[in-house]
Amino acid sequence: MGSLTLEDYSDITLEHLNELEIIQFSDAENELDFVKLIMAKSPVLKKVWISPCYDFDKDKESEIIKILCCTPCAAPLVDIMW
Repeated sequence: MGSLTLEDYSDITLEHLNELEIIQFSDAENELDFVKLIMAKSPVLKKVWISPCYDFDKDKESEIIKILCCTPCAAPLVDIMW
């Protein structure tokens, strides 16, 4: 599938999405890219819940959260919960 880029989806806006829940997140590259794309295209997004499919070690969990917190976001404030 390859990596998603914002340029590939410049015509998409998720104007009404205010909550996102990902169940069985496995940290595959395309899953993280998908969450980043959704965050960048959702101007009213308020909450993102991520439920991993297995327990990540604390370092990996921190790394993923740090990546998502530094991701450009269309909404002014998004609460990311793990």
